Amino acid sequence: MWGSPSACLYALLDAILMMSRLETGMIVPNLMPFALDPILGQLHQAYSSVAAKKRLRFAVCPTSAIAYSDPALLQRILSNLISNALRYTETGGVVVTCRQRGDALRLEVWDTGPGIPREHREAIFREFYRIDRTDSQGGVGLGLAIVRSCSELLGYRARISSQPGRGSRFYLEVPRGTLPASTGTDALLTDVVSDEPVGKPFSGLRVVLVDDDLVILERTCRLLERWGCSVTAASSGPQAEALVARLPHPPDLVLTDLRLDAGEVGTDLIARLRLRLRPNLPAIVLTGDSSLDTAREVRRAGLTLLYKPVPPAKLRAVMSRLLAA
Repeated sequence: MWGSPSACLYALLDAILMMSRLETGMIVPNLMPFALDPILGQLHQAYSSVAAKKRLRFAVCPTSAIAYSDPALLQRILSNLISNALRYTETGGVVVTCRQRGDALRLEVWDTGPGIPREHREAIFREFYRIDRTDSQGGVGLGLAIVRSCSELLGYRARISSQPGRGSRFYLEVPRGTLPASTGTDALLTDVVSDEPVGKPFSGLRVVLVDDDLVILERTCRLLERWGCSVTAASSGPQAEALVARLPHPPDLVLTDLRLDAGEVGTDLIARLRLRLRPNLPAIVLTGDSSLDTAREVRRAGLTLLYKPVPPAKLRAVMSRLLAA
């Protein structure tokens, strides 16, 4: 499989869990209008080091487009397409673009890989299907199956055009959206911006941020980046572990929600990351649950707990204290 053994294991477990949830109807789309650019930026950050190791060009074209979709599912679709493109491309590169087409947005992932023969273009979206089963770089055959299942759940169709020997283009169309003035990105960040310090107090700090609420994830990510942090953002524990396994340098801090999707618990994720990286890795748990049982649960794990919504000044102070310890 592609990547280090630990990264492959995390990716495999994440893919199996995701496919199981899709097949059993456990995932219900949460449709909303949202800016595409922050999600594309997170994907660029997540895969840049992978492309660099293979000496491939990797570009994500910036966009001001607003989509109307489920941001977590759409990010998963694009992540799988990018991962697949980088896996099979040996020279050249991968480009992600967004084009407006009437009331829709066409998202495209281009690669200069070997291309896909016509007779395989439908079959590659099936579970566990691989064109060349002797290929040591191949995955287990779930990535594109998840793309197809997520797309169908959202009412889209993932398509492919390809020229063997020249490369492939995967694409899908999603509805355009409109952000009301009261729920735009600037409005979401109003209380954050007003409480920001001058300069970048955490310049170069590597932070792993995990939250299954994509709005909160984006908002917190932007706050940390304004403070100078380099943020690796994930919406699930397995996704966070897979991204961490690809990082060129270990993180300095973990910031995670307590209750993640599919019954995942933030304290368990921190324990796994500490076991993998270092036992004293600084970590903060966030929650909107103010019950005594929750407080006891986090403190038994020896972790710092902050209640949502967290005032930026308080988050900044707690981060400074943990990093100075």
